[in-house]
This record gives sequence, structure tokens and C-alpha cells, in this order.
Amino acid sequence: MEHALDVCIVGPGRLGTALATQLQRNYDCVDTVVARHSSIAKAIALAEKIDAAASEFDSADFDQTVTWLCIPDAALAPCAKALAQKREWRGKIVLHSSGALSSDELQPLRDKGAAVASVHPMMTFAPEATTQLAGVVFALEGDHKAVEAARRLVTSLHGNEFVIAKENKVLYHAFGSFLAPLLLTTLATAEKVGEQAGVPPKLIREAMKRIVGQTVDNFFKLGAEASFTGPFIRGDVSVVKKHLKALDPTQREAYVGLVKAALAYLPVGKAEEIRSLLDEAYSAAK
Repeated sequence: MEHALDVCIVGPGRLGTALATQLQRNYDCVDTVVARHSSIAKAIALAEKIDAAASEFDSADFDQTVTWLCIPDAALAPCAKALAQKREWRGKIVLHSSGALSSDELQPLRDKGAAVASVHPMMTFAPEATTQLAGVVFALEGDHKAVEAARRLVTSLHGNEFVIAKENKVLYHAFGSFLAPLLLTTLATAEKVGEQAGVPPKLIREAMKRIVGQTVDNFFKLGAEASFTGPFIRGDVSVVKKHLKALDPTQREAYVGLVKAALAYLPVGKAEEIRSLLDEAYSAAK
């Protein structure tokens, strides 16, 4: 029978809070929440909520089996170096949650005997949103012992997991960028176009919610090609030309980039004529 893992969460931000709360609820394994001095109040509040201890980074003993770093990418390397100097790490496991960086960011801890891995949830963590981790896909990469421990923790969260090659992590992270921040950028751009078109403010989000919801539902049920509609699949060159003329420069640039992607991945009608229109728009903008 496997012994229970005891976990230290470093960083009481949005991801750390979601992990600590849901790991404790499902697995009762979070022993300590660690934070810098400037964030210790948040760590204390989170620890009290989940019946765990709180500690400042400089005074924490990191005696738990698993230390999970939920901190910004830029802080990982200096944090790993500082942790390596604090204690002997043989037999311990250290995880980080960067989507783009590999477990090699934790090399100083690996050198001190720790098994290390990167464990990234493909999910967005907005400041005012409550994010449930059940069903979320986690990408795992690193040392076998650390990956196996991560699997247990992901299972306790009722998530899904797969092992990713470390050389593919940047592309994987770009995949996530298309799914959240760049999707939101497309929606924000569409909202501006709708405002300029005179759609009533009280109706614009409702209009967007209906068509976006149906489009996303179609995609997951039918796939991209079967869900593709509008002037592009019809090859309506004259309408595309009018769009390009009506949009402002920022909107036009975004539109051209997305239509180019459609030309590469989707069944665009009269593709060569539309490609020529895009080339003309690009030349005119230079």
C-alpha cells in the first residue's frame, strides 16, 4: 500500500490556492503553505481555510515529501537555487507548474538528490473566477519518481494527465495561449467591432454569448471543418473585401492573421482569390 503524500505548496496565488484547496478537500495532504514575507498574509488565510500551517520562505523547513512550486516562471531558477542551499533533498520530490519551462529549471535540487518534475494544468486562473480542477488535463515531465507522485496528486484532483517531452513544452504552452489569452483577444476584438457597428451595449455580450457558445459546441461535437461557416467557406470574396475596408488597422491585422490560418487549416472557398485580397491588404498597410 502506498503511503500518503504530504505536500508543501509554495505560493498562495491563484494556482496555489486552487491546488491547495482541492488537494486538501480530496486527499487531505497539504501540510504547509509557504510564501514570501510580502505574501504571508495570503498564505496564513489560505492555511487557515484548509487547516494547514503557514510559513515564510526563509523559515520554512520543507520537510514534506512533496514541495510544489506555484510561482512565476522567472522566479523558478532563483527559488530552486535558494532551496538547494537550505537542506538535503535526497528522497524528496519537487514540482513546478510552469507550462513553458521544463523540470531542468529545478536542476540545483536534482543535484542535491531531489526527484523533480514539471506539472502544468491546461487551465486558466482568472482573478475573480473559481476554477475547478476536476477533468483538467495536466502535462507531466521529469524524473520518474516525481512524475509518479504527480500522477497520484492529479488523480486525487480527478484530473487527467499525460507525459510530455521537455523539448515540446514551449509549443504546448503556445497551444494553451491560443486556448485562453488569444481566444479572449479575439473576443475582445470582436466586441470592439460590434460596438463600432452600433450593436446596443446591453445586447452585445448576449449576441456574442449565443454565437460563440454554439460555435464552441459545434467544434467539440462535429470538429472544425464541419463547424466552419460564414463568408470564408462560401468563398464570398466581395464580402471579405468589404470587411477588410471597414475594419480599423488593428482589427484588420488580426482579421488577416486569422483568415490566413483558415486558409491553412480549413476549407475556404475561392482560397486563391481570398489569399490575393489578404496580400493586397498587407501591401496597402506597409
